Amino acid sequence: VLFKLQTNGMGNLVEMAKILTHLKLTKEKFTDMCIAAGCDYIENIRGIGINKAKKIACENKNYLNVFQSLPFAPTDYKKRFQQAQMVFHHQTVIDPVKYETVPL
Repeated sequence: VLFKLQTNGMGNLVEMAKILTHLKLTKEKFTDMCIAAGCDYIENIRGIGINKAKKIACENKNYLNVFQSLPFAPTDYKKRFQQAQMVFHHQTVIDPVKYETVPL
C-alpha cells in the first residue's frame, strides 16, 4: 500500500509480506488484530489497543471468546467482529499496475 503520495511521486510504500514477517503473524491473525484494535466496521473494546489485541489473538486459540468475555465488550461483539472479518476478507481494491480490482 502506498501512503502519503505527494505530487512529486514520493510516498511511503508498506508491503504486507514484510509486516507479517516482522510481526510473525498470518494475514488472518493480522486482520483480526486490527479489527479488535478498532476499525471502520467495529469499535474497539475499551482498554484494547493494537498491542493487547495482538497478544490476545496470538496467545489464545479461541480469541473471539476471550474478546467477547471482556468486561466492556458489547453483548453482540462476537457477531459484529465476524461481520467485520467478512468485510475484510471480501474487500476489493484497485491494483494500480494492472488497473483492475483485486481482493484485498
